Amino acid sequence: GKRSIVTVKNSIVQGGYEPIGSNDTVENVIDADPLFAGPAIGDLRLRPGSPAIDAGTPADAPDTDFDGAPRPIGAGFDLGAFEYNPATYTDPYDATGDNQVNAPD
Repeated sequence: GKRSIVTVKNSIVQGGYEPIGSNDTVENVIDADPLFAGPAIGDLRLRPGSPAIDAGTPADAPDTDFDGAPRPIGAGFDLGAFEYNPATYTDPYDATGDNQVNAPD
């Protein structure tokens, strides 16, 4: 049967991604932990230090992220659905609001 051509670009794939077919394309794919804020609770915002921050390109990038925040913020476009904004970031596991995830949380 016919096989589809796969294009993966501007992504983080923890564990990496290798093309399967000779016509597959892989561009700007980072093999690293994306450092999502709270993947266990469905929070896919980026934590500080994420390799996805400023790692995207403006090609085909939307003007806003899934929350409606403008893109880019910082030196470049972030990979993923949410643009990291240090001015508004809060850790979903920081119940006390002290910017630390520790025993009181």
